[in-house]
Amino acid sequence: MKTIISTFLPAVAVAAIPLGLLAGSASASVITVLNNDFSSPTTTSYVAGGTAAPGADSAVAANWGIDGFAGVANKSLNQGSAPNLIGTQLGFADAAGDNTKLTTQPDNSDFYQDVGALQADTTYSLTVYTGFNAGAHSGESGVLQLINGTSDTGTILNSVTYTPSTTYENVSLSYTTGNTVSGDLTLVLGVAAPAGGDQLGFNNVQLTATPVPEPATLGLVAVGSLGLLLIGRKHATRRCV
Repeated sequence: MKTIISTFLPAVAVAAIPLGLLAGSASASVITVLNNDFSSPTTTSYVAGGTAAPGADSAVAANWGIDGFAGVANKSLNQGSAPNLIGTQLGFADAAGDNTKLTTQPDNSDFYQDVGALQADTTYSLTVYTGFNAGAHSGESGVLQLINGTSDTGTILNSVTYTPSTTYENVSLSYTTGNTVSGDLTLVLGVAAPAGGDQLGFNNVQLTATPVPEPATLGLVAVGSLGLLLIGRKHATRRCV
């Protein structure tokens, strides 16, 4: 018995430690998105404006940069079309003919927010509650993007174009970084061009980050699992004898 324990104890240790590390690395953490429900500023109708930089847009949508025509609206403007709205307000982006057309993104109007430095070996998942505002939809598409940069004109990491619902729904996208990164991560919520008079609402913006296990860690897990398997077989053999 003593010989068996001394022979297989290292395998047990190797198996236990990486499995614990793997469990910890797989847990997602929530990244704070400021004014994620567009509750600021408070309004009984709507407040809107043109291009604005974060920090200078408190009269339009606090903590969000704006390109094109966008702002904050009360749920009453949507005639109850957003049943699972967080709070009583949402952000809206309007597709109008005189809006600013971005040079590097397929948006007509958008909100954007820099959420901090990109982390290596991490999966970022963005979910937004979004849909058409009542009485303002004729076929335009919505756009969600994850951008490497500090504004909506950075490098697109991932982008999804979707057909909005008149009853609102969650739309998601994700992106996994490599082992070398630089710069910040910026979220973009927009209305796709060409302009058609549509108005999209956004609410309950959620962002999570989940570390991706390194190959070396996965290798240790495999070695540890093999050690546990060998222990089981050894004990089974001794019981048979």
